[in-house]
Amino acid sequence: MPPSQIRLTSDVLWAAAIFAALIDAIFVYLLTRLVPPERFRRLFWPVGAVGAVFWGLMWTWAMWGWAWEPVYSHVFPAWSRYVVPWAYGLIFGAVALGFWALAVRCREPVVVFCVLGGLVSLPGHLIGAARGLFKVPMLQDVSIVSGLTFGIFEFAFYFAVILTVAAVVRAGWDRGARAGKSRTRAAGASR
Repeated sequence: MPPSQIRLTSDVLWAAAIFAALIDAIFVYLLTRLVPPERFRRLFWPVGAVGAVFWGLMWTWAMWGWAWEPVYSHVFPAWSRYVVPWAYGLIFGAVALGFWALAVRCREPVVVFCVLGGLVSLPGHLIGAARGLFKVPMLQDVSIVSGLTFGIFEFAFYFAVILTVAAVVRAGWDRGARAGKSRTRAAGASR
């Protein structure tokens, strides 16, 4: 079915929100085990970089992929397709850094980071609602409350993905740094 023919309803979004909440709960629980607070503290720059790239790619897909015609062309002016992916990538990269800075002060930084990530969907979706987001054909049968609720769990998932990739990037960086030190020591010892 072409995207222009998809029609979502509030019931679909409520069900999707429940499903996403369950996925988020499992994902965040596992992340709290894989990224303890001491490891979370080392993720500042990876979180910012991964957040910027993730959101830049996400908005490139939204503005140039299948979502443009049925949704975003009704909300954004045409010229914004060239600006939004870059701008939102940078903005959300900075937002991810801000959330890291708040979460790192908490006992469960992973949970706080993902909850803040979910909540950040509200301003954007409320602005979208004011610009007609829930009046586009695909979303006209969706209540704003169900849309906003789903958005919270959707964005919490995205921020969990950002944190996961940041942790993998940092682990790879650390392994590379250790390997480089080992080679330097080995080269020094052979002289």
